[in-house]
Amino acid sequence: MPTQERVKEFLLDLRDLPEYSKYQFVISGSFLSLLVNKNLRPVWDLDFIIVGDRDLPYESIREMMWSVVKIGCGKHKMHMDAYFMYLDDYIRQGTASICSPSNDVLNQFKKNSGIKLRSITKKSLTAWSIMSFNGVLAPHAKIKEEIYPGLWSSEKYLPTQKHIDRLEGGEFFGDEMLAEEYLSQY
Repeated sequence: MPTQERVKEFLLDLRDLPEYSKYQFVISGSFLSLLVNKNLRPVWDLDFIIVGDRDLPYESIREMMWSVVKIGCGKHKMHMDAYFMYLDDYIRQGTASICSPSNDVLNQFKKNSGIKLRSITKKSLTAWSIMSFNGVLAPHAKIKEEIYPGLWSSEKYLPTQKHIDRLEGGEFFGDEMLAEEYLSQY
């Protein structure tokens, strides 16, 4: 399970990666909500978005994703749910400080507009097409196509029923935070 200290050590280790400066790293999901008491249920993984420019080579993106998972899962023993988004797409659809303050995702998660099941599509890249959950193999996301060996374009449809149930129950977990912001606050 991610803890405040474990996530901090993980982020500090990422800084040692040779291509670290070419990317931005974003923490998302329930872990941040737990830190500010917006969620009281256990958090089992760290939702993590790797963000970069469109001119990054596919091989670099794939290797960065694998490095993030190796450091998070291997060294720090946290389950990682990681994917890559291009910076322009992330700015349009994310909720961190670098993002548009009135985007569809944030408005739905903060209940500024009606919550509509799977009404938002987040396009991303993933370095794995399947994942194992309790020993059962399942698609990691809606895989569109393999665009480079070991790198797939994918889509996530938000909010899911899980998100809607939590929002209707009074929880909020749409926050996202840049790694550098996290390190400066925790």
